[in-house]
Amino acid sequence: MLTKRQQEILSILDNNKSYIKGMELASEVGCSLKTLQNEIKELKIILHDYEIDIESTTGKGYHLCIHNDSLYMKLKSSSIETKDFQDFNDQSFRITYILAKLLMNNDYIKADHLSEDMYISRSSVSGDIKIVKKILEKYHLSIEHKPNYGMKVIGAEKDKRNCIIKEQLGVNAGYSRMKKEMISVVTDIVVDILMSTKYRISDVVLQNLVLHICVSVQRMVDGIYIEQKQYIYKYAHEQEIARKILEKLSNIYNFEIVENEILYLALYLLGKKSYEENDLISLETDQFINDMLNYIKLKNNIDFYGDVELKISLALHCVPLFIRLENHMQLQNTMIQDIRVNFPLAYDVAVIAASYISQEKGFVLSEDEIAYLAVHFSLSLSKKENKNNPKRVLIICNARRGDRLMIQHTFLKQFNDMVSDLEIMNALEIPYVNIDEYDCVFTTFLNHPSIPSRAIRINFFIDDKDIRRIKRALLGESETSELLKYFKEEYFMGVIEAKNKEDVIRQMCQRACLYNDFDENLYDACIRREELGTTAYGHRIALPHPDSLISHQTIVVTAILKKPILWNDEKVQLIFLICVKRENHKDLRILFECISKLMMNDQSISDIIYKPNYQMLIQNIERMLG
Repeated sequence: MLTKRQQEILSILDNNKSYIKGMELASEVGCSLKTLQNEIKELKIILHDYEIDIESTTGKGYHLCIHNDSLYMKLKSSSIETKDFQDFNDQSFRITYILAKLLMNNDYIKADHLSEDMYISRSSVSGDIKIVKKILEKYHLSIEHKPNYGMKVIGAEKDKRNCIIKEQLGVNAGYSRMKKEMISVVTDIVVDILMSTKYRISDVVLQNLVLHICVSVQRMVDGIYIEQKQYIYKYAHEQEIARKILEKLSNIYNFEIVENEILYLALYLLGKKSYEENDLISLETDQFINDMLNYIKLKNNIDFYGDVELKISLALHCVPLFIRLENHMQLQNTMIQDIRVNFPLAYDVAVIAASYISQEKGFVLSEDEIAYLAVHFSLSLSKKENKNNPKRVLIICNARRGDRLMIQHTFLKQFNDMVSDLEIMNALEIPYVNIDEYDCVFTTFLNHPSIPSRAIRINFFIDDKDIRRIKRALLGESETSELLKYFKEEYFMGVIEAKNKEDVIRQMCQRACLYNDFDENLYDACIRREELGTTAYGHRIALPHPDSLISHQTIVVTAILKKPILWNDEKVQLIFLICVKRENHKDLRILFECISKLMMNDQSISDIIYKPNYQMLIQNIERMLG
């Protein structure tokens, strides 16, 4: 886990291609030379696993040596994903940090050690601990002080876990132990077992159940268990489900299963309805995330609804985000440029999400905050990269809307590589959609006149026979994605002159309208998108496009400026106007991925700019496609 100071050091070293002297680096970071040396010593240990070294040469200073670019990108992405930004100048952050330290450790902790960890005075720690005590009192917990040992939290384990969940200590910035991998593993196991045991729960309960189990697993791995026995032997079904879940997880995380933990989890399942209003992810937050994802789908036809991990991570991200917005304390993001270049589609989706937040909450997100949102979407989009002629799938199901997430998650887990888009609806909705747009249609029942004759019957709780039946249907048709057909020669404008970005967009929209039809004014739609956030992604490239899918077919208009212009704060000379066919998010993803690869190759960009002909463009795109 990188501290905020370590991230700043890493960012400064990365941006300095030559050596930087220790005093200069310490001054930029805002610490003493001795503190800097200690930070770099710790940083070297962390960076070793990523094949990165910090060289120090007498008289020259420090220099960053990156031996594996992909591992370095993984480090930067994971740092953003887990939000490990430690700002000990912020008292609320310190309170969370102290709470996490006390509750995540079963041993005594000295105040002096906390003072050293957070680079603050002993008196500041004492003031923070007074606030910590008041928070703990809400959960029937207290702090015990022991001379020469320090302090520890006293109280029932169930109350400690309740505090960890309600105060978001398992996932909060600065002390994150609940990694996305754990959420993913627990989600898969829970959904599999609930489906196999035919146990239905709503979406919000499923998400909170996953978080509840993650915290319990963390505690058991540390050897900390529920102490009081709960007598619920008459509820055998819930106990059996709890036992199966914990047995699978114990094989992965290597902890001992005790009867109290099985009963504790069974009690949670029994009381799931009472948890909906008060648990970590509230019904209100869950509804907001669902509405935001629906808004994204309306704008660019990308459906994120079935991604449980994304919904959890967005919910956990948005709760503190809204607090920051209300208090005018938006975060800075030193990696915004890397995010735009490496995850351009995810950043574009995040811009749409930010516009929804602004619309509903009345706050305008900074580009830094948008970049943090983009990381969540990039992880989800990476799972949507389909390689086996993906299909658009419709499932007709009579389950309540709140119960559909289980079948959707199971379906995508089994056939993620074969599905580009998955819709679930009831029979009453069928007359309002075009069934011909779907490659495969499945249904959990047949006794309804609106169900099409080509629909294939499957069970709500998908079994092995269903899996074989579904796989055969998905492999039935083949389709290929020919990217180059979107870059036709007539769409290529060559060198143009323009005063500003509006002039560029106007000229390119005029060219696009010669070869394509649009549902509304293309120029106006592109300008609306620019108002939400810049489409200049660095490396002299801009990707203007409408704020929603309004094109009758997918085309890409290319233009090269005679002289670069300022596009917001970025210098731009190579522009791609992307017009994606209505309801075709697959083209959107493929085009953004292709141009993302182009942006990471400065030589190809220079070739296209300085030899501005159609053949050079196609040659470089073909090279990007490998």
